[in-house]
Amino acid sequence: MAQKIKLSSKIEKEVLDYVNILKRDKLPLKRVIVFGSYAKGVQHKWSDIDVCLVSSKFQDKLKAFAYLLKKANEAQSRIEPHPFHPNDFVNEDPLVWEIKKDGIEVETVEKH
Repeated sequence: MAQKIKLSSKIEKEVLDYVNILKRDKLPLKRVIVFGSYAKGVQHKWSDIDVCLVSSKFQDKLKAFAYLLKKANEAQSRIEPHPFHPNDFVNEDPLVWEIKKDGIEVETVEKH
């Protein structure tokens, strides 16, 4: 993971608040990684916050995305969730490669 950029405390809090909502639903998260414009330091006023979430519960990516987006909307967050099952979080996927290369991992995630 490239850790060149540090998230602002405001963005980090928004991501952590979102993660806490998911934890209240007992969602086991292996990894939470901010990537995209915020991780690269090129965000603008209207940028969403791209967040990769890795969980063994994400068997169906479409259902996982719908659930995560609903939770982001409930939190009135600009988070754009990107769910991955651990078996799918592999370098052969170009998006995963980008996430691993430029992403900033949120550290307060339970390791399962």
